[in-house]
Amino acid sequence: MISMFRNFAKSKWAIGLLVLVALGLLVTGGTQTDLLGSLQAPKVVSAGDRSLNPAEFRAEMDNRLEQLQAQQGRAITYEELLERAPMGAILKDRAEQLAFFAWAWKAGVRPGNELILRQIRSYPAFFDPVTNQFSESLYEGKLAEANMTPARIEQEIRDEYSRAHYGSALVTGLRLPRVYGALYANLNQQTRDGRWFILTQSMAGTAPRPTDAQLSSFMSQNAAQLRTPELRSGTLVVFSNPADQNIAISEEKIQARYEFRKDTLSAPERRTFTTLTAPTRAAAERIAAALRAGQTPPPELLATAEGAGAIYASTRPRAQETAAAIAAGREVMSDALFIEAPLPPPRFPSWFKLPPKYWGAVARIWWHAFNHHEGQETRAQAEVRAEQAAQALIARAESGQDVLVLAHGYFNHMVGRRLRADGWKLVHNQGYKYWSQRRYERRT
Repeated sequence: MISMFRNFAKSKWAIGLLVLVALGLLVTGGTQTDLLGSLQAPKVVSAGDRSLNPAEFRAEMDNRLEQLQAQQGRAITYEELLERAPMGAILKDRAEQLAFFAWAWKAGVRPGNELILRQIRSYPAFFDPVTNQFSESLYEGKLAEANMTPARIEQEIRDEYSRAHYGSALVTGLRLPRVYGALYANLNQQTRDGRWFILTQSMAGTAPRPTDAQLSSFMSQNAAQLRTPELRSGTLVVFSNPADQNIAISEEKIQARYEFRKDTLSAPERRTFTTLTAPTRAAAERIAAALRAGQTPPPELLATAEGAGAIYASTRPRAQETAAAIAAGREVMSDALFIEAPLPPPRFPSWFKLPPKYWGAVARIWWHAFNHHEGQETRAQAEVRAEQAAQALIARAESGQDVLVLAHGYFNHMVGRRLRADGWKLVHNQGYKYWSQRRYERRT
């Protein structure tokens, strides 16, 4: 047996076996070093068979920076970009997206090449201005300007179709239980009948004036309550200027105030106009009456505004108009921190149709569940902003003031979640209709 091993060790087969073992250790890395693996291209994010290399990630970050600069109308540094969206949140979002696309491909959600080609040929940016036809040279030139490659844009279009098809299947499969339909029909078809009558003083008769004996009896029976002293409390605040002169405000204080409100003051104000075309004058009058309806704030909201120590409002026009309607000339602190979370429409194929009332819900689901933001604020960024808004409101409320915020439905919901996480309780809820209120309190 020993001689057999000796003969094998001296043969060419033993040398070949050692070479195979060495190659195996080189490929698999052995226990410490993976020499061939270290020769692969580096990856920033990897999920399944999908990955993002440093050049692609840098191009995405550059695009984010350009879009933010276009929104803000000023130069933005990478430090400011990462303050709005931390690097960890960006990498997490991209990892979740790549993982979804890798899973969808394995699950069989695979858009065909003909569909991708048809989509590319439909982009007007790739049309020759003379022939008004798709130009392959113009297509390649536009991609080169945007630091894109044909393979990358085809992959992005394929990913969008995968997301859209999966979402279409998800929305199509949503079915409310029948009991909800029965409850809705019952609430909308039920009726109420009421009858009443008016009781006047003459019908009830008149009471005679009380005698001295009756008054003495009443006072003796309620002596304890009548002898309780009535108390009043008051606060006196005296403002005086001993020198009887105007107080000078230093340049440092003016500069500090300007820096505090610079972001809000530098945000450009925008206006949007919508034209409604009516076939007849009567139809136009009905449309105008419907638009004018509901423009008066309810008394309950006016009372809340009157008792508030501080009023905040989003910088959006509809929030500003609400503030003007209920603030009664008081100071309103406008802050872009309270604007609505973005609602970009999903990139569904042109054949995908939905009634208008469903598009808002579908777009919100796409933004919330699939991080579809079209270069606008992501869900992670909105969560950070909601936390900042909640902490600002808590700090103001802890100073002893009731705080009223005039903002928007979904972002109000996000801020409310942060308030509840910090121990605040929802004590009054009118839902998310126009002019509705949601009141939070915390016991101290």
